[in-house]
Amino acid sequence: MAVPSVVFVCGRNAVRSPMAEGFWKARFGSDCLARSCGVEPAAWPDGFMINVMGESGVDLSNFECRDLADTADDPVELVVCLAQDADPAASAFAAGLAAAKTGMLDPDAQRWARRCAQALPWLILVGLPLNLAYGLVANGPGLG
Repeated sequence: MAVPSVVFVCGRNAVRSPMAEGFWKARFGSDCLARSCGVEPAAWPDGFMINVMGESGVDLSNFECRDLADTADDPVELVVCLAQDADPAASAFAAGLAAAKTGMLDPDAQRWARRCAQALPWLILVGLPLNLAYGLVANGPGLG
């Protein structure tokens, strides 16, 4: 089976998507077409991410953050969205290329959902009315 050409999309192209690109190339070889980009790219990649990848044997020390337009001319078969906020742009990008699109849950959203599931029974147990307890956990990480 041929390895599909892939673009990993996230919000800033500073942590998740460069890691995915690096691991994809490490797994399938540097000749495969794997790119990453951000909807609103950061000025530079995260230094901690570069160190962690280096410890994993993947050198991203020369990585430069890119946006969707930087990958528009690549023959892309698969678009992988790695952040919930980037999903609309990733979907439009994939549709414009007639590429398949998939996504993964945003780790922050997963962590928040887990926190909500753990907190809600305790908030109700201590006597908070159900609608107020639900409102506290449903309003997002800004409260935590």
